[in-house]
Amino acid sequence: MLRLAEDETAEMHLQAERECNDLRARTDVEVAALRAEAEREAAAMRSEAESELYASRQDCASRAAAMERREIEMERRCADLEAQHRQRADEVERECTEAVAQAQADADMLLRETALQCNSLEADSERKREKAQQFFELTMTRRRNEAAQHLQEQEALAKARAEFVVKVACREANRRLAEVAERTDELHELRRVVHSQLSAARAALSVAADRVAPVHIPEQVAAS
Repeated sequence: MLRLAEDETAEMHLQAERECNDLRARTDVEVAALRAEAEREAAAMRSEAESELYASRQDCASRAAAMERREIEMERRCADLEAQHRQRADEVERECTEAVAQAQADADMLLRETALQCNSLEADSERKREKAQQFFELTMTRRRNEAAQHLQEQEALAKARAEFVVKVACREANRRLAEVAERTDELHELRRVVHSQLSAARAALSVAADRVAPVHIPEQVAAS
C-alpha cells in the first residue's frame, strides 16, 4: 500500500507539473500577445503624435513665411509710396518755384513796360514843352503833373499786381507743401501700425510654436 501511495503521489506530482508547464506556456503566449499588442499601439500612437507635431510645425512655418512675405510686400509698398510722395513734393516745390519766378518775371515786365511808357510820356511832354514852352507853359506844366501822377499810379498798380501774384503763388506753395507733409505723416503712422501688427503676429506664432512639445510615449509595456 505504501508503494501504491508513493506511485499515486508521483503521478499527482507529474500531473501538477504538467498543468504548471501548460499554464506557464499559456501565460507566456498571452504575455507575448499583450506585449506585441502594446508595442503596436505604442508605435501607432507615436506615429500619430509625430504626424501631428510635423503638421503643427509645418503650419507654423507656413504662417511665418506668409507673414514674412506680407511684411516684405508692405515694406515695398511703403517704399513706393514714400518715393511717390517725395517725387510729388519735388514736383510741387518745382512748380511753386516756377510760379514764383514767373510772377517775379511778370512783375518785372510790368515795371519795365510802365517805365517805358512813363519815359515815352515824359519825352513826349518834353518835346511838346520845348516846342510850345512860351505859348503853352501852363498847359505843359499841367501835363507834366498829369504824367507824373500817371507814372505814380502805374508804378503803384504794377507793384500791387506783382505783390498779389507773388502772394498767391506763395500761398499755393505753402498749401501744397502742407498737403505733402500731411500725407507723409499718414504714411509714417500706417507704417508704424503695420510694424506693430507684424510684431504681435510674430510673438503669437512664437508662443504657439513653444507650446507644441513632443509627446513622450514609452517604448515598451512592462510585463507583469
